[in-house]
Amino acid sequence: MVHASERAVSTNLLRLSNLEFWTHLGVSEAERATQQEISLDLALEVETAPSEVSDSVADTVDYLEVVERVGVLVRSSENKLVERLASRIADLVLDDPRVKRVEVTLRKRALSLPGANARAGIVLVRP
Repeated sequence: MVHASERAVSTNLLRLSNLEFWTHLGVSEAERATQQEISLDLALEVETAPSEVSDSVADTVDYLEVVERVGVLVRSSENKLVERLASRIADLVLDDPRVKRVEVTLRKRALSLPGANARAGIVLVRP
C-alpha cells in the first residue's frame, strides 16, 4: 500500500452543484424587498492525496461544513450585485487553507430580462 507521504501531490476539484438558497439580492430596493432564490455551484481545488489513502473526511475539506457556512452567509446577506455576493462566498471558502482555488457560479432570476426563466449570474474564480 502506498502511503500519502509517498504519493505525488494530487490536486483535484471538489464540486458542489445546484445548491439553492434564499437571500435579498438586487440593485433596486424593490428587488431586495423580498427574498429570492439563487442557485450556486462551487468548485474547490484541494489536495486529495491524503484522503485518497485514508478514506477519512478529516483529511479533506468537509463539503457539508462548506455548504453550511455558505448558507449562513447567503441567507444573512443583503447585496446589490451578484459580483459582490460571489466575492464574499469565495473569500469565505478560501478561509480554509486547504482550498487552493475556488470557482463560484451564482445565478438568480432576472425579471428585467426577457423570458420566464431568464437568469443573470457570474462565474468568479479566485486563486
